[in-house]
Amino acid sequence: MRSRCLVVFGALLFLLGTFDSQNIAAAEKEEGSVWQKLFSGKNLEGWYIVIRNARSEDTNHLVQIHDGAIHMYKDAPGGSAQPVGYIVTDKEYSNYHLRLEYKWGEKRFAPRAKTKRDAGILYHVVGKDGVWPRSVECQIQEKDVGDIFTVYTRLTAEVDPATTNVISEVTTNDAGVVRTNNRSPVVYKSINEGGIPFVQGVSDNIRRVIRSPMAEHDGWNTV
Repeated sequence: MRSRCLVVFGALLFLLGTFDSQNIAAAEKEEGSVWQKLFSGKNLEGWYIVIRNARSEDTNHLVQIHDGAIHMYKDAPGGSAQPVGYIVTDKEYSNYHLRLEYKWGEKRFAPRAKTKRDAGILYHVVGKDGVWPRSVECQIQEKDVGDIFTVYTRLTAEVDPATTNVISEVTTNDAGVVRTNNRSPVVYKSINEGGIPFVQGVSDNIRRVIRSPMAEHDGWNTV
């Protein structure tokens, strides 16, 4: 599968990205680093900016480069209302590992001025730009990092079987056909620990797989 990668800036976030697009098995046999930089530390060459539902020239400078990091909303007043959007790679990639570092800033912005700072990594991005494209998201939300969200798509995850049989919505149509929709998120659990493969996601909505455990700490974090 060839796809793009994007970084959501729904909250103030500093980012540094690298990726490994080589065959993983072969790469593990090679000496030295096989990671390639996606971000130069100087500019956004290789990326472009989307604000709301369109590619943007970012005339308000919501995205800035400073001290080798990407700053989101750097000069925006704390508490002010700011649009959501993302930066996205120009190129498409396949068979890759993606890695970045992030750190939360001090300010918060409406509509999340009084709640958790929220951002994320959307990968396997396909289709047109806009909030939000078809993809898989690694959640980066303050004190809540590592969940997976299926954004108008689906995936197979290893999950705790006890979390897969909760039905929170039951509807019937005029013909009396019952339709169930498990909106409750499932919880990750490895196969070695008793987890089972589970298909999560639908084509017209967003579904969640809760991480286990949450490993975010103060300062810089690596995803």
